[in-house]
Amino acid sequence: MFQAIIKAKSKAELRRLGQLGIDFKDHSAIQDKTDFMFRVNAIISEDTKKRLENLGYIVEIVTDYAKKAEETLRDVSRTNRFRNMRATLDGQDVAPDKNEQDVAHDKYMNVEEIEDELIYLSKKYSDLVELIPLPNKTWEGRTSHAVLVHSEKALERPALMFTGGMHAREWGTSDICMHFIRKLIQSYKNKTALQYQQNIYSHDQVKKILENLDIIVFPNVNPDGKAYSQENIGRPEEMWRKNRNPNPVPYPNPQEEPFHKPAGVDLNRNFDFLWYSGIGTVNEDGTYNSQSYRGPAPCSEPETKNVAFLFEKYKNIKCFVDIHCHAGQILMSWGEDDTQSFYPDQNFRNPQYHGKRGKLESASVDPDPNVYAEYMHPQDVVTLTRYADAMDRGLTAVRNRKYEVKPSFGLYPTSGIAQDYAFSHRLPNDEKRTRIYAYSIEFGHRDLQEGPEGDFHVAYIIMKNIMDDIASALTELGLVLASDNSSSKN
Repeated sequence: MFQAIIKAKSKAELRRLGQLGIDFKDHSAIQDKTDFMFRVNAIISEDTKKRLENLGYIVEIVTDYAKKAEETLRDVSRTNRFRNMRATLDGQDVAPDKNEQDVAHDKYMNVEEIEDELIYLSKKYSDLVELIPLPNKTWEGRTSHAVLVHSEKALERPALMFTGGMHAREWGTSDICMHFIRKLIQSYKNKTALQYQQNIYSHDQVKKILENLDIIVFPNVNPDGKAYSQENIGRPEEMWRKNRNPNPVPYPNPQEEPFHKPAGVDLNRNFDFLWYSGIGTVNEDGTYNSQSYRGPAPCSEPETKNVAFLFEKYKNIKCFVDIHCHAGQILMSWGEDDTQSFYPDQNFRNPQYHGKRGKLESASVDPDPNVYAEYMHPQDVVTLTRYADAMDRGLTAVRNRKYEVKPSFGLYPTSGIAQDYAFSHRLPNDEKRTRIYAYSIEFGHRDLQEGPEGDFHVAYIIMKNIMDDIASALTELGLVLASDNSSSKN
């Protein structure tokens, strides 16, 4: 398997890629300033490379994952650095172990480590961290956990919810969630400042966050898929994206990557938001796109059900961030079509527009009532942008990296994604502003030619910088929301 840049001569050629079962890594393309061709990043096989070249595309290989395997193996934990720490708190007779501050966080966490550290934190800081066992076991029988972090359990206040590990191969997303929880708890309990390289939050700011908000973190939504990916380093299966549903994809496209045919559902296409439409998941010939197979029904998968469970259980969720990689973007709704604030009847609940969404006809610059674009209340546009800009501000302060803030809709339309599912929980024209303001953060860098952060499995020493970036963005969002809540009570 390769990470590659695909070059297209025109926008028409670029959009045609969406019907070829290509495993895109970005929501948008870059137009090269020298040859004016459109570049997009993708994961491809040798056979796909030949097929694209036969169709007239230019393909440039950036990473050969088989050759990179030895380096990647060194960067993934093969033990469980938290087993003894958890066992000590459980009263088991084990050798003394270091506390969590002293654990060497120098490798990508594996599935067992993530679960054990969540349990460890909930036991050691029981006054601050509440463990949430999620009700639906995965296809391989794993029980997943989230945590609720809050300083005073009796208070009613808004909540922030963060998820990672939705896509199996995006290992760093879980590490970001754990890094964020760990640093926040340590700062609060030790009464110290919270530092992400150049960006420092005072202890008073940390207190403000935890005393005005509930924070819900589900760091590893897809443990089966991540375990499978980490077990297959150097093989094509390292790039596995989906869960491990063993049922075959119906009517697979024979030209798609062979290792994706037997099983798996793309969890971030399985949520109950325009799922029935097939936008971005069903090809023009009616076959399913195996890479983004949406599953047999909306929220059919146990992992998706676990995320939906949290939205139903915690009615106070105000903001939601789903962490992915790796385009260097902070993405807002909508994902299935352009956004407009002029025609309220053009909304996802209106059956009049079935079959008219996701057509890649731009309506955002000059709104046209005859061209579908998804309605968003003007105040929601303002609020979504305000929170996104806050995250970008926190991220940029770490080491002067700036992400692109934009709607999700771009190179290819999507349906059934967690971000739009969360944002669509309220009525499109709800004047009470009870929405869940939802985002996807794509960490890293969208241009593979601009340095080492444009990869799924960057060296962990680089990943640690990215962890600081995104954790700082989440902290800044928390501070803004906490300040809003504190002001509303005064």
